[in-house]
Order: sequence, then structure tokens, then C-alpha cells
Amino acid sequence: MKNRNINLGWNIVILSLLCGLFGGIGADLILRNYIFEQDAATVSTGGEINLTNGVYGRSNVVIQDPKKVVVNSDLKVQETINAANDSLVGLYARLEETKSGSEFNRNQYYDLSRPEWSGLALTADGWIMVRGESLNAKTLIADYVGVTKNKKVYTIDRALEYKKQGLWLIHLQGADNLLVKNLAPAADLSLGQVTVAVNWNNDVMVSEILSLPNRQKQIKSSDRLEESIVLADTLDGRFKNSWIFSLGGDLVALVDDDLKIHPVANVEAALYNFLAKGSFSNVFLGVNYSSLANLVKAGTDNRPLVSVGENGSIISADESKVAIIKDSPAAKAGLKAGDIIVSLDNVELGADKDLAALVQSYQPEDTVTFKFLRGGSIQSLDIKLGELKQ
Repeated sequence: MKNRNINLGWNIVILSLLCGLFGGIGADLILRNYIFEQDAATVSTGGEINLTNGVYGRSNVVIQDPKKVVVNSDLKVQETINAANDSLVGLYARLEETKSGSEFNRNQYYDLSRPEWSGLALTADGWIMVRGESLNAKTLIADYVGVTKNKKVYTIDRALEYKKQGLWLIHLQGADNLLVKNLAPAADLSLGQVTVAVNWNNDVMVSEILSLPNRQKQIKSSDRLEESIVLADTLDGRFKNSWIFSLGGDLVALVDDDLKIHPVANVEAALYNFLAKGSFSNVFLGVNYSSLANLVKAGTDNRPLVSVGENGSIISADESKVAIIKDSPAAKAGLKAGDIIVSLDNVELGADKDLAALVQSYQPEDTVTFKFLRGGSIQSLDIKLGELKQ
């Protein structure tokens, strides 16, 4: 009888272990094939879920025990809204200060639901960016104030227009702890990426990037980014002059008065150069090019266009028949039309590594090693990048 009880005990233990094992495997399969079907590559063989890449917009979230976690997208969207609120600043016509002991007068209060424009913090010490066609520097400084969502009021002491982009940079006097959003670089934009449009009043539209049409442009310039975004859903009038974020909280794009979407990657270099040097400028290399990642050689031999550099960028003339700008850093260094640029500082060019995006990630006066294919052989040049004023 005693032996029978012992055997029964061992059978129960073994059965429990087998049930736990198969339960874990089943849960892992469900997570892989159903819950994360649209981004299955984020589930590792060990069951770890990595949300750093894919449609979650580089959110830098890793779940090590997914069998115990339920992912709630509503919570992630709410986090994005809360983070946006911490960085938003409303612009209001200046009011007279409320006198102590006076009767309540609504006209002496700023209505947090009704700013004339809204801006987003660019630096902790008071620089904000605002889209607005009818803004005026003198009027802004003399007649307006900035008000944050936590009810702090700031006077404006500087206002500068970045005319080529319809963007204003406005400085709030005395600000020292504004919460700044990261600006999403061009390399972080991807098809299917989930985005969250947020306006001042916390209206939200969750969508995804449906198309990046300018990436298929035949001839591009190394000296400016021309990204464009098409969302799967259409923004309505509530989102004029609003902001589009990734689920990771990075600023992806700005929305103008006409509801056109402007990727912040296009102005990122100019904004950072302004903050560093006081002027809007881009990095200057001076070449026009075509991406070979989008080209296939005619014929049926199925060999690549070249043995090396089939995914590089070939220096090509644009509509004005210019391949290399006269007296540019590229011209002075000796690059020629027909050269195929293979890499910058050993970062290889390809479908997801565009020449302009890499060039604009540097600073003026940086020296960069370019490897390129000419006459069937790889050559190398160190080129000191210039500065192109905007």
C-alpha cells in the first residue's frame, strides 16, 4: 500500500511537470502566431518579446516573460499623450495681471483649452517650435506669452522664422525645465509604423505609415532631406498645427494649417545647427545621386549591376544636368559623375541607409571617409563636409 502511494505521488508530479511544459509551449505558440502575428519577428526563440523595432516605433520595450503579460495598446497611447502634454506650450495674447483681492473676471485668465497656437519644447531652457503662417516676430515678443499645461506663464524674448519650412522658433524667457521630445530621424521611419496624432486638447488619432513616397524619387540631393509621409487614415480639422509621435514617444512629424504632414527629419539637422550656431543650415556635400537599391540591370543573366556596390548610390545629373555642384566639398575632394558611393565611415548604403540621411546625420566641418566604386575598383576619400545656409 505504501509503495502504491509513493508511485501515485510520483505520477502526479510527472503529470504536473508535463502539463506545465506543454502549457508554456502552447502559450508561446499563441503569442507568436496570433497576438503578435503582425510583428512575429519580435518574439525570440526563448519567448522574449522585443518591441524595440517594428510597428511599435522603436519603443524600447522588452518583455521577458510574455506568458504573464497582457499588452494593452490603450495604455501605450495614453503614455504618449501624457508625454506630449509635458512638452506642449500654448501661445496666448498677453493679459493684464490679475489684481490681488479683485472680483473674479474670466477675461483675466488664460483658457487652457483655447490657445491661438501651440508649440512643442525643443530645449529645456525655453526654445519651442511652432507652425503658423500668420505669426509675426515683433507681435509675438510684445503681445504674447507662452503657457504650459502645468499653468506656468512665460514671456517671449526671441522669435525667429525658418522660412523654408514655415516653422518658427520661439524662446520663453526664464524657462529652465521644459521636457524635450526626441526628434525621429529619417532612418526611424518605416512602413506600417504605428503613429499617434495629438493636438492641444488631447484629441487623438492612432494610425500607421501607409507610404513613404519620396523614397522612390529617382534623383536626390545629398544636401537636403525630402521625406514625406502618407498615413492610413485622414486627419480632420481638429489636428491643424498638431503633432505626430511614435509609440516610443519620439516626434515623427508636424501638421500644418492645411493638414499636410511634414516629417521632422527634414528639419532636424537645420534645427540642431541653429541651436549650436544660431543659424539654420544643412550639411553640404554637393552631389546628386540615384539609389541603386531601386534599380535592376536590363538582361537575363541575373548578375548584379556591379560586383560591389549594387546597393550604393551612383552620382547622377539632375534635371539641371548637374551631378556635382561646382566648388562643393565633393568636387574639391575629386568625386566624379558615375562614381558609386558604397559607404560612409564604413556604414554601407542600401535600401534602408540613404545617402542624404547619412550625410545629414553629421555636422558641418566633420571629416568623413567615403568609399566608392570607380572603374571596377574600390577607392577611398576623406571629405570635410561644408555648411549650406538656409
